[in-house]
Amino acid sequence: MQVEENIQTRLEALEKSPAFAMSRGGRELFHTNFLAFILEQKTSDSNKEAYIHRIKAALLKCFFSTENPPKNVLVLREKLNLDLLIIPTDHIDLDTESDTLENATDDKKPTQTIDATIDIVVIEAKLKSIPSLDQLQNYSKKLENKISIDLYTNEGASKKLHITKQRKNKDGTNREVNSLQYVEKDINESARTITYKFNRISYKCFLLAPETLLSGMYNFEPWSKVDWSRLFAECRDVHPKKDDKMSVFVRDYIESTIDLLALINHSIEYTYGYVGKNTEEATLSALLKYSCGNRFRNLRIHDLIGKVIYEFFGRTILNNLINEIPELSFTAFFTNSTPGFQIEFVKKIENGQNKEIAWGVQLQGTDYRHYVRRNYVDLNPSRSLETLVKEDKNTHSWLSSNGCLGLKNSPTDFKRFGEFLYMSKNVGDQTHKTLCNEFEESLKTCSILVGAIIPPHP
Repeated sequence: MQVEENIQTRLEALEKSPAFAMSRGGRELFHTNFLAFILEQKTSDSNKEAYIHRIKAALLKCFFSTENPPKNVLVLREKLNLDLLIIPTDHIDLDTESDTLENATDDKKPTQTIDATIDIVVIEAKLKSIPSLDQLQNYSKKLENKISIDLYTNEGASKKLHITKQRKNKDGTNREVNSLQYVEKDINESARTITYKFNRISYKCFLLAPETLLSGMYNFEPWSKVDWSRLFAECRDVHPKKDDKMSVFVRDYIESTIDLLALINHSIEYTYGYVGKNTEEATLSALLKYSCGNRFRNLRIHDLIGKVIYEFFGRTILNNLINEIPELSFTAFFTNSTPGFQIEFVKKIENGQNKEIAWGVQLQGTDYRHYVRRNYVDLNPSRSLETLVKEDKNTHSWLSSNGCLGLKNSPTDFKRFGEFLYMSKNVGDQTHKTLCNEFEESLKTCSILVGAIIPPHP
């Protein structure tokens, strides 16, 4: 009862929050944009005691892991598919606003050596899911050598930033460079380049997500896991000295985000209960009803809560299999007002220009599916996905198998949605243990067939 009262109190608080109302249009993007807004505030000796600048200092202490973080930073949003890049600017001068070089001073040397180490913070922010290992690996590879970022483009004027940690020599070995190069071209085609050389450039990479999702996640260097709640706990201890418009709104944002995170944690705790019980009451239908109930739907957070629950639920199954079958890929989603997840094998087609075929097991709502999909269309009727599947007895048998649930009257015809071919059955009355057994048996059987299910066609 106490948990239910806590949930109701949080929901009522969110209903009255202006910041929460503004966040609903693009939830994760809103949060990274708001963090960027705070961090982009220019701090000086005259305003450093203002509430928003003390909030900014608290955030920077957390990200830079020091009591003396940089005072001012350049924040880049959605560059190189990274949510936030935070670059300290205490040692460098980046003019990102003017269209011309008329005000540029002549005393800026084209190459400046700075006796310091510069840490660049990289943030991948998530609320309802966590990225795959492949995603984090791809992000890390981008940062290893040279990255180029467009800061500004307008009618011929441009500003670019090149950050080079190391460069490959002709013999293939790596050479330390540690430079930050600012290239500016104005509308009159005048140009200048300033290169800042540091003792060392390093990246501090953070995966920002709810603690309940991070707890079951693998560790992957150089990414550090940071709980949203820990971040806002630092800010919650900062109190405004007066209630001006800025402090009221920022405070409301912090409190509403803490309320939202509490609801996510309660949802995971509820899922723990489903995972730990195998009674008739603890069915998948009950879990789905909780996920998409009216109290969450009325605030339009049923998609968030539903995806968080199915992400957690799916990963409890994946974690039992990943050591035995490391080739598995996992995705959680929310489509057609229903949460779900899928665990699959993906096969790249040689010389196929990013073409792939995948087969796996999917759960959406209470609909359990065996499927085969591909990310391209073959116009040759003899090579349609349905024809290829029906010609392979193993594939056909696996797609239509009852599995360990032992359900009768499974469908004999495939269902199709584009290049997604599947057979399904309703498993709403099943417990977590039974569904885990079903997934494990199906995926282990599927793993034996990998490479023989569908021959690759370039």
